[in-house]
Amino acid sequence: MTEWRGNRANERYTYKRVKWNPGYADHLGEFETYGNIVSGSVALSAFTDLKASCEFSFEGGTPPDTGDLVRIYYSFDDDYGNHAETPLGTFFISVGEFAYYRDGETLTERGSVSGSSTLSVLLDAKLGTPYTVAANTNCVNEANRLVKSFNLQTNEPTSNGIKVKSAHTFEPDDSWITVINWLLTTANYQACYPNPYGTVMLVPYVEPEARPVTASFADDSQSIMLPEVSMANDWYETPNVVRVVYQNDNECLAASASMDYGSSASLASRGGREVTLVESLFEIDGATQASRIANLKAYAKQTLINNASEIEKVTFTHAYIVIQPNDAIQIDYSGMSWKGNVTNMNIELAPSTQCVTQLRRFVPNTLTITTAGGTVW
Repeated sequence: MTEWRGNRANERYTYKRVKWNPGYADHLGEFETYGNIVSGSVALSAFTDLKASCEFSFEGGTPPDTGDLVRIYYSFDDDYGNHAETPLGTFFISVGEFAYYRDGETLTERGSVSGSSTLSVLLDAKLGTPYTVAANTNCVNEANRLVKSFNLQTNEPTSNGIKVKSAHTFEPDDSWITVINWLLTTANYQACYPNPYGTVMLVPYVEPEARPVTASFADDSQSIMLPEVSMANDWYETPNVVRVVYQNDNECLAASASMDYGSSASLASRGGREVTLVESLFEIDGATQASRIANLKAYAKQTLINNASEIEKVTFTHAYIVIQPNDAIQIDYSGMSWKGNVTNMNIELAPSTQCVTQLRRFVPNTLTITTAGGTVW
């Protein structure tokens, strides 16, 4: 088993051309290796539609083929002779600025390339006309079908059986990823994301505090982190009240959740000053109006908790290991401790594979939240 927390030798990056050839079983299969890519970085984010992007430079030879994709691998050897190789991402690419230059008698090129995840297929394609998701549509099955209709591979999720309660229509200028993520949210799934091989993952949403820790970092004898951890507290922008409205042709219901105590952003700390987040829902469970109001109040409370968890953002730098956005990680540094979800990673494609990771700290359990709700009409 490869030792990721020891010394690393022969670190290297391999850039494989991946054929975009819809209609064939191996249409995301690997072909030749690009040998003229010299540097770059990979950015992963839980908060962007694409979830993953990259930039790199090439020098000598010809630019990578923009009709296909590039898959980036990182590999190294540990002190025990074990070899590790892992993909960092699979990207559609576009060539930016490039120049011709002479190397002796040879005329060649150098330039820059940017890449976007396979989700760009869903983001770039607009509906073009109004599109309606019919009532009783199975949310997960339909999201899976739509992704595959664009010649993308999925993890073939098993549906949880949740269906659309009433028809919902999207605007012509909406992207298909908007439709797909709406279906997933309705089914209590997280937004779709690509795995490093470009497969589109459709997975259930798990509450942040319920996620198992996938990696721990500490300033000990096996430390792979630089000796600095920075924190940013943006409680000034953090909502302390969430107001949610659910409306259809028959009724309009409203609910609110207020953060009374337990945070710098709370109503008590702000002297009663309200910073409001407003959401509109088109789907809510409940066979009776009372149960729908109760579910709306619960949704408002959870939305407040989710947004309050953005108060503390912790950033640190470490040697790359296999983690990804939304993973739960633990940091122990000089007697201090942080536990939270990874939100952003920036991986330098250079010796030592330095990775800057930001996590969102979990909400303390000391919050006091009050909910209210009722009928508007």
